[in-house]
Amino acid sequence: MKDALVKFISQCIDKSRRETIVGCIGRIEKHDTQTMRADVKPLLKYMATGETVAKEFQVLPDIPVQFLWAGGYYIRPKYQNGDLVWVTFATHEIQRGLKGSPDSISGRLFSLENASVAHGISKTNWSPPAEFSKDGLLIGHKDGNFYFHIQDDQVKIKGNVEIDGSLKTTGKIETDSDISASGKIETDSDIAAHGKIEADLQVTAMKSTSGVNLSTHIHPYVDTPVGASNTSPPTPGT
Repeated sequence: MKDALVKFISQCIDKSRRETIVGCIGRIEKHDTQTMRADVKPLLKYMATGETVAKEFQVLPDIPVQFLWAGGYYIRPKYQNGDLVWVTFATHEIQRGLKGSPDSISGRLFSLENASVAHGISKTNWSPPAEFSKDGLLIGHKDGNFYFHIQDDQVKIKGNVEIDGSLKTTGKIETDSDISASGKIETDSDIAAHGKIEADLQVTAMKSTSGVNLSTHIHPYVDTPVGASNTSPPTPGT
């Protein structure tokens, strides 16, 4: 009698535990970056009471997507359909909490309605890009065409960089191509480009720009008409 009671209690506990989900892998079905909500399908199966065939979980609609937010600053992910993510289930209700108000602890624990997307997760045996193993903090794309690599003493960017504003440095600005900005380009050192240097406002270098000293340099003499006109370009190396 005692053994039967212990077995029954153990079965009840096991059943309760199986129905308690604190986290699982899910698949993104839709992600709205304006609301930071997503439709996610949990990659789990369950056996309904009285049935013999396991069923898949339904899509969890419009659940919150976690991202870094602090004092108005943010880092926002963009999930694609089919991406695998880790879905977490809050202990208590979160509906009021999402509006900044206290939630009740009297409801169901770890409910599916209290789900949120925590972060992405890679598939087994996935193929990372070549630079993925670099030391430091790495932000990039799987195709390998772009990455932002932060190390102890430098930041390296692979790919095109567009600046909507001014650029100011205390070191040298150097490129194998053109330098172009919609604002100012300013440095306390040199600006060197194998192509063009363009800015809608101004270019300022305390030393030189592409081999031309900006404080003292030489223009080849060209006879120009009286009145306002463009000078000849400065001579590189002067």
